[in-house]
Amino acid sequence: WPLSATVHEFSTSPASMFWIPWRTYEQKDDEDVKIKYIPAGNSKFGAVEIASPPQSDQSLLTYRLFVDGAEAWTYLVTSPPPLAGAGRNKDAIWG
Repeated sequence: WPLSATVHEFSTSPASMFWIPWRTYEQKDDEDVKIKYIPAGNSKFGAVEIASPPQSDQSLLTYRLFVDGAEAWTYLVTSPPPLAGAGRNKDAIWG
C-alpha cells in the first residue's frame, strides 16, 4: 500500500487510569508504529476535528489529546492529494 493509505489509530483508553510505577506499552514489531505514548494522567480524552479548507482539495484531521483537563498533544493528518484523472475531486469519506 502507498504511504498515502496509512491508517492512523488513536487510543485514549482507559478513560481514567490508575497510577503504576512502570510503563505498560512495549513495541513488539514494526506493523503498528507508536506515534505518541502518554501514560501519566487520571483523566484523558481525545477530540477530533475534520476540516475541508476552501483553498485546498485535501482535508485536515486534527486530533487533540487532553490529560487532566489540559491539552497535552496535537497531531495533524492530511488526506492524500487527489489522483489525476480519478474522475472526482474529493473522496466520499474526507469530503
